[in-house]
Amino acid sequence: MSGLFFASSFTGASGILVIAAAAAVLVLLCVRKVIVRSDIALFTVFFTAAFAVCTGYTAVRYSPAAALDGCSGSFTGRVDDVTGYDRGNAAYILSGHTDSGVRVKVSYFGTDLGAEYGDTITVGRCSFSLPVNDYLFSSADYYRSQGVFLSLDSAKDVSLKHEGRCWLKNKLVSYRTYIIEEFRSTLGDDCGGFLAGMTFGVKQGLDQNIKTALYRSGIGHILAVSGLHVSVIVSLLMLLLKRLRVGRFVSFGIMNVMLLLLIIMADAPVSAVRAAVMAEFLYSAPLFRRENDTLNSLAAAALLICIAQPYAVFSAGFLLSLSGTFGIGVFAPWITRNIDRSCFTGKASAAVISAVCTTLSVFPLSMYFFDETSIVSPIVNVIIVPLCTAAMVLGVLFILTGGVLHFLIIPAGTAVRTVIWLSDRIARIGVFHTGSGDIPAVLMLTAGAAAVMVYLLTRSRRTVALASAVSVVLFAAFSLAETAVMRSCVRVAVLGRGSNAAVVVSSMGRTDLIDLSGHYRSPDYVRRYLSLNGADGVDCTVLTKDIQSQYPAYREALEYFPVSEWITDADEQITMDMGTYTINCFGGMVRVDTGTDAVTVLPADSDAPEEGIAVYYGNVRKSTHIRNNKQSIYLDECECAQSGMGNIEIIAYRGGGCRIRRL
Repeated sequence: MSGLFFASSFTGASGILVIAAAAAVLVLLCVRKVIVRSDIALFTVFFTAAFAVCTGYTAVRYSPAAALDGCSGSFTGRVDDVTGYDRGNAAYILSGHTDSGVRVKVSYFGTDLGAEYGDTITVGRCSFSLPVNDYLFSSADYYRSQGVFLSLDSAKDVSLKHEGRCWLKNKLVSYRTYIIEEFRSTLGDDCGGFLAGMTFGVKQGLDQNIKTALYRSGIGHILAVSGLHVSVIVSLLMLLLKRLRVGRFVSFGIMNVMLLLLIIMADAPVSAVRAAVMAEFLYSAPLFRRENDTLNSLAAAALLICIAQPYAVFSAGFLLSLSGTFGIGVFAPWITRNIDRSCFTGKASAAVISAVCTTLSVFPLSMYFFDETSIVSPIVNVIIVPLCTAAMVLGVLFILTGGVLHFLIIPAGTAVRTVIWLSDRIARIGVFHTGSGDIPAVLMLTAGAAAVMVYLLTRSRRTVALASAVSVVLFAAFSLAETAVMRSCVRVAVLGRGSNAAVVVSSMGRTDLIDLSGHYRSPDYVRRYLSLNGADGVDCTVLTKDIQSQYPAYREALEYFPVSEWITDADEQITMDMGTYTINCFGGMVRVDTGTDAVTVLPADSDAPEEGIAVYYGNVRKSTHIRNNKQSIYLDECECAQSGMGNIEIIAYRGGGCRIRRL
């Protein structure tokens, strides 16, 4: 996996330096006799092989597709995935070839054609583009991990041909749709959508605030079909088969069929595939009179997945699944090995320590991939996950019986409502969660690497536990220090791109929001910014355009960020003196004066302010005079050094001076 990471992410001089540092660590471990020369040879062989596989995959599959970025042509492909949306639209994943003969997997969003898996869609004319990471969604990383390298834009002359292939998958998907509709009609959209998410991993249509509550409480992983789902379902199945005295070879075959159907219905998420491979190792070991080892099985599962798809290392689900399984199956058993479980105290201590070990294993990646991270997840998981498991088991039994045992949905719904209620209450307590970000995530990953080094050098449980505790304390101290520094600054975030602009001003624990454009995506941008920065609420929200639609949109988006005051009079000039800064808003313009600096956000066709930093939003016309200097920033693409800088933050320090960073 390190070879795949280096080949795909670390290039140029920085990559060489990192590889040199890794080689130096190996030499140090060899000198300290932690590892032997044969270990280094093994590492080198696999690193080189992975590097070669990823480099070859990039040259053969990715580079030819990337060369089509910005080009036009036609495309014909087989439907590998289809997701329906409102207003008669659908998103497709197509595997096929362009008119120039390049074979590639693409994403396409357009009119719902009624296509099924295995059908053929032909796009007569379109433009090809590479997916790009946006502030709201990392499209490039997500699609690349699935082997999807291009998007079809401006599609015309689209036609569908029903092939009648993938009969089994289409039947299973139809059955899944029927079950989800039963869940929703019986339990309501929220509870039914949550139960569908637990059983199938289908999160589409689930209320965003429910997702936020689950992630804030630390149980967001329950919505992904992964090790918990596979282990629970397989364990129940094997227990039932054992009670029925079914032979072990027949039981193993039935288990494989069940896993295959489960993965197909869940659209084959990489986390479920990983769990299924590990289940194969676990239950096949007795058949061949072998012992199963969790770490070896985890490594083998990762190896098999990465051979099939080298870019799986970009998948958040894959990495989180690996780290979570490592925490609960390797790290926790090693730490708790010497705990006496013959008494209640020992069992309780082992359970709590295991939960903490699992959380520590997942925490760095959670901070990197998610907007907010729970700090009470060890406790919450012990309380809430059993309820989720009970609801999931009842849902699975309902599925396996073909929907005949309809009464099973009622107790499942009761458990789901309890989980949603508890998660909502936990999510509203600010100290139970923290905002994420690149720097804290990198620090946590570095701390994790340091703990691994401590293990390699000492192999002592007590020392590793101490190193982990020290890492947590240092991280908490850094977070508190960073929070104190950032609170004393005035931060002006301009969220959006092109004609979309919403301004968030924060300092000394106060947060104010001014929506300038009335764009429908602005509430989502604002919610994510507040989540990342750990805001508790919004003191004042000013809406200037499309107030009738924006007010309910912001009310829903900011449910967990309560707004103290709303101002919806767009025609009046608004002046707010907050002590550390002053806000003036009028005519689609916002000026934030910090005393030493000024930040003005204004339409692109406006005159330049006399001083300070100017941020221009709106489409820049050809006749517009472009102000090309360090103090002028354009959210739209134009002939300016600082153009196309959607989603930026300007940090004004108390002693004077500003820093501009792209979010």
